[in-house]
Parts: sequence; C-alpha cells; structure tokens
Amino acid sequence: MSSFHKTGAALTTATFIAIAGMASAQEAPKTYPHISGELSFEVEDDWTASSDDPTAELNDLYTTVELGAALNFTEAFSLNGTFLFEPVFDAIDDREFEDHGFFVEEIYLQYDAGVAAVFLGKFNPSFGTAWDLTPGIYGTDFTEDYELAERIGGGLEVPFKAAGADHTATLNAFFADTTFLSESAGENRGRTRKADAGPSNTEDPASFSLTLDGGVPGVDANYHLGGRYQSGGEGDVGDDTGFVAGINKEWDLGDGHLAMALGEVAYFDEQDASNAAGIYGTVGGLYAWSQWTASLSYSIREQENGLPADHLIQASLGYEFDFGLGVEVGYRFGDEAKVESHTLGALLTYGISF
Repeated sequence: MSSFHKTGAALTTATFIAIAGMASAQEAPKTYPHISGELSFEVEDDWTASSDDPTAELNDLYTTVELGAALNFTEAFSLNGTFLFEPVFDAIDDREFEDHGFFVEEIYLQYDAGVAAVFLGKFNPSFGTAWDLTPGIYGTDFTEDYELAERIGGGLEVPFKAAGADHTATLNAFFADTTFLSESAGENRGRTRKADAGPSNTEDPASFSLTLDGGVPGVDANYHLGGRYQSGGEGDVGDDTGFVAGINKEWDLGDGHLAMALGEVAYFDEQDASNAAGIYGTVGGLYAWSQWTASLSYSIREQENGLPADHLIQASLGYEFDFGLGVEVGYRFGDEAKVESHTLGALLTYGISF
C-alpha cells in the first residue's frame, strides 16, 4: 500500500472491535488474498469557554472512528479504502454525539510495481503535509483548509534515489466526487452536485497536483514540495492554483527522549476558485519522553478579504498507557476574522492494527 495514500474506516460496534482485535493478535498471513489495516477510535471534547462572539461559546463532544483497510490480492495489487464515522456538520450549539455520519473517504485500486505505483478511484490527492503532521489537538485547524480530499481520478508515484537520499514524485489528476459516495449514512450531509460549483467540481479530470517528497541530504530531515491546479466549477470566478513547501525533522535524544519540529508555508492564487489569494504558515514542535508528549504550534492565515491575518496558537500534553489508550489535553487561542476565542479540549485515542 502506498505510503502517501493512507487508508481508514469508521466502525462503531463492539463486534467489529472484537474482530479487529482477533486479527491483530494473529501473525500476518503469508498468502494472498489477505486483509490488513488499522482501526482507530477518538473521543474529543472541545469547550470554547470565552469568545468575542458569544454564539461561539459552546461545548462539543463527539467521536471519530476511522478504519484504514486494504484487500491485498497480490503483493503488488490491492483495493484500498478509508471509511469514517464523525460529525458531518459544524456545531452551532452545545451538542453531545450528534450530527454523526458514516461515509467513504477513499476507495481505490492500486498496483505497485516497485519502480512505480499507479492508483485509480476515489482518493485524497497529495498536497501539503502540515494538515497531517502538525502535533497537538488543534495543530491542524488552519492547514486543513488546503487538504485535498474525496476526489475521483488517478495518479502515479515514482520513487527514486538522488544525492544519497530517497525521494518520491507523485502526479494526481482528479475532480470532486459528485457520486452517491459524496453522501453519508446516518446524518446525511447531502450529495455534492456539479451545480454546487467549487474547486475541481467539473466531473472531468481537469485538476491536478504534483508533489515531491524525500530526505534532505546531510541533515537527516524530510521535505515536501507541491503544486496544484483546481479548475473552477460552474459560476466560479477563478481557478485555484497553489504551491506548498514544508520540512520536518526528528531527533532521538536517547533514554526514551524524542523531539520533532516542522515548518510549512503555502500560497494560493484564487484560493478555492474565488478571486482572493491566501497564504499560510505553520511551525510546530513535539517533545516525547517515557509515555508523555508535549507539543506547541503556531499558524498564521492571511487572505485577501479585507481583514487582518488570522492567528492560531495551541499547546497540548498527552500520555499513552501501556495498553494503547492515549489521553491528551490542550489549549487553543484563535484570532480569526477579528474574533478572539479560547478553547480547552480533551482527547482519548485508541488504535488496533490487523
């Protein structure tokens, strides 16, 4: 399975937990076909205790369940899926486990010949890494703006070596999902239609992204470079064009102490097929010792909307028990659209591999 296309799914019953637990306890099969993946559970509570906008002062308690699964027909050929169960609407008032829907985020075929891999179906095109790697409960809140997800199309990954380091070039061609898979079961988020417009909502592969990932020779760090073009949909005034550059590095400090730092910047012309440009910057770090982790991150977002830049600072502290349960608490300060807010959060996580 490609390292740049993660798989996952959401299942909510004890039956599936037990099945996954039994699978994880067994040795991986040596014959084909076989199924592999990871099932993860999260319960999060976000309490915005203070805000310049009184309507934003609310408590949101919800769960996210994700399964990454691959049906491996051979060592090279597989069917991959990402399935999610999570809130499909933003909270507008206090809520407890409401507005949850189940949907297919990815389902695609992949053939990995070693020298190159090709994939086809519904997938998340590569572009940016801060939306995935920034540590802390709230570290990815701004960078998720430019994550590419739930597109239909295909791509090509080519690994290669250069300057003593491993690299991978990835080309994706895609359009927004307007099939029945854009809906959700349970709480229905509604089907995406071509008439809804929006970036890459063209029902033809007129949008693309090109990324390059690899190691930085001599400094033991990893880089990410990317460009994207998303054709505007019906009635849109522009075509989304963006560029991103990021770097991250890990340090093994010995005696169970680890550290990680990252930085990423992204620029967009006619962001989201509008007529406004946008720029993002993120820096973050994590320090881990024994079973503890502490993280701190800062993000800035500036868009041509006549308002000052948005700012986000978050700090989190986590602990992982021996049996795999993770507990994390965090603080978020946001200054967005001239509205300052203070949020406290708690997160429980648990994962099972099989």
